Amino acid sequence: MKSLKLKILLPILLTAIVGLSAMGLIGFSQAKAIIEDDVRTIAKTKADMLASMANEQLHRWSDTIKFTTATDSGQTLNVNGIKALISENPSIFEDFSFLMVADLDGNYEGTHDKSGNIADRAYFKEAVARGYTVISEPVISKSMGVPIIVIAAPIESVSENRIVGIIVGIVELSHMTNLINEESFGERGYAYMINKEGIVIAHPNEEYILNEDHNFFNKPGLETITKNMTLGAEDVETYVLDGDSKIAAYMPIEATGWSIAMTAYEDEVLQALTGLGLAMMLVTLVIIVILTTIIIVLISALLNLLYKSHR
Repeated sequence: MKSLKLKILLPILLTAIVGLSAMGLIGFSQAKAIIEDDVRTIAKTKADMLASMANEQLHRWSDTIKFTTATDSGQTLNVNGIKALISENPSIFEDFSFLMVADLDGNYEGTHDKSGNIADRAYFKEAVARGYTVISEPVISKSMGVPIIVIAAPIESVSENRIVGIIVGIVELSHMTNLINEESFGERGYAYMINKEGIVIAHPNEEYILNEDHNFFNKPGLETITKNMTLGAEDVETYVLDGDSKIAAYMPIEATGWSIAMTAYEDEVLQALTGLGLAMMLVTLVIIVILTTIIIVLISALLNLLYKSHR
């Protein structure tokens, strides 16, 4: 009778185990896909938000310099008048370290009480030649010793209907990097920004900033993402960096051609899957035990009835 029980029980149990396992795997795969999709969506949303914020900040600084060129002091290249303008509107100019007013020969006077010549600077040549506002690539300031960006706008004289000089605003890069470094994803995820050459502009590790030795084109694991970022693409990709599997969503900054990435560690953002997998295994095991018990009881009862009917 025991052997008969086993002959009936084993096929039913094997079918049930295979079926429940398959259902569990399908359910887990679907749940994993949903969670991974959510993580990618969150990363992309964060990257998009940071890119928008950076764009807005850059446009705000550019608009401030363009506004200054249209004032009476700007039109007459009057640096003292611009100093007064700054004093009267401190909140508008709070991010600028100083401003410079230069004529077409590049001779400038600054609101920091210094003067000199900037005719050899790329931003001066471009602003004068093309007649629009220029945002420079970040550089280390020789006078300040910190990373800066330069925003230069041509002074278009209303009375003379021509460009008569430029106004330059100096902004410490930290105003931008602090904005980006405030955002995180999980406990270890972070955002970073690179320029069109793959040079790091913003990163939690300050050693990377404007350091050619840490150009992300040359960093194993980041070559493809860096190439895509410098081409102005927007996407979400997975990659391996220093042995860690990571996710990165990246977005271009339209004002400059730079790009921002939001990164996350896969094991951290997908850790919910571990608990989900264990829970599903436990549920499957409980169902199998309950099902086995029910089947054994039913088979025993059925066999007992058959046994009694044949006596």
